[in-house]
Amino acid sequence: MTFTISAEHTLEIVASLIAIVSALIGIGIWIGHVNSDRQNLKTLMKRMEKKLDEILSLVRQRSNTVKDGSPLCLNDKGEKVWKDLDASEWIERFFDDTKNLVRDKDAYQIQQFTTEYVTSDKHYLEEELKLIREIAYENGLSDFDVRLVLGIKLRDKLLEK
Repeated sequence: MTFTISAEHTLEIVASLIAIVSALIGIGIWIGHVNSDRQNLKTLMKRMEKKLDEILSLVRQRSNTVKDGSPLCLNDKGEKVWKDLDASEWIERFFDDTKNLVRDKDAYQIQQFTTEYVTSDKHYLEEELKLIREIAYENGLSDFDVRLVLGIKLRDKLLEK
């Protein structure tokens, strides 16, 4: 039994083999790119993990103006900052601006709200921001630590309502 292949079929077979070889080469190139991309992704993930660890360590650092425990309350340094700020008028202004915004919130939500509120520059006059920076500098604190004092005082006033 002998098989004969016509020239027409030979051409089709050769074309098919070329297509298969081309596809295999293409798949090989694609696999190479995928492996390269995976390596780049691993490198990126390691860098992101390192940055995330740095951010988490900053977040986990406790404030220098607040006692450990719940609810948050000022420690001695926080009380000193409060005295130095002499910000009772600020708290009255903040209270007037926020009392209706927290009407239906629980104590924890009010604490979260006041912390976010006092960290936004838009609620302060320029001289107030300057005083916050000065007190932070003089006491070796971050401006967040100083603002947290204000947030606790505002929270306490809102919870009195």
